[in-house]
Amino acid sequence: LEAMSIPALLDYLKTEIVERVGAELGRQAINGNGVKEMTGVLTAMSTVTSQQSTYTAATGIDYAKILEVVGKLGAKHASNAVFYADNATVWTKLASIVDGEGRPYFIADTTAGGVGRILGFPVKVDSSVPAGTVIFGDAKGYVINTNEAISTESSRDIKARKTGFSAYTIVDGNVTHEKAFSILVGTV
Repeated sequence: LEAMSIPALLDYLKTEIVERVGAELGRQAINGNGVKEMTGVLTAMSTVTSQQSTYTAATGIDYAKILEVVGKLGAKHASNAVFYADNATVWTKLASIVDGEGRPYFIADTTAGGVGRILGFPVKVDSSVPAGTVIFGDAKGYVINTNEAISTESSRDIKARKTGFSAYTIVDGNVTHEKAFSILVGTV
């Protein structure tokens, strides 16, 4: 590969590896268990019952549940708050919330970096959020400490005629402000 490639291909491979590491760090920021990985928002908030709400599959998510979730957020976090959910939850649960006249509360709007808005707050799709779960929060309430910045390296096995590429970083992360997040979880 190295002998026959152009530098652009090697740059592409390194970029691909770094993007995959970034995706994994994003997963950990949501779902990380805190053991040899970051502590994710859902793990950190799992025991903070004051910041959790539930809905049932039979009732779904309605306007009152959205207001409950928004109301649990600390005032200083409201200006930066965003709804995070997986694609299916956004389009089957959040986008289908309507008022008494059948008008949707969800407004399609891609200008804020999301897919829409509810009550003026951006709605963003994040595949790391479990199906049926909505995280409403301010990302500034989660801190990532980078002990060693990401680096990429290659290794060669001349006999096997293989070159391997890998990335390495040391990071840790956790929720620093519990009032920065409110979790809405569907139950059976």
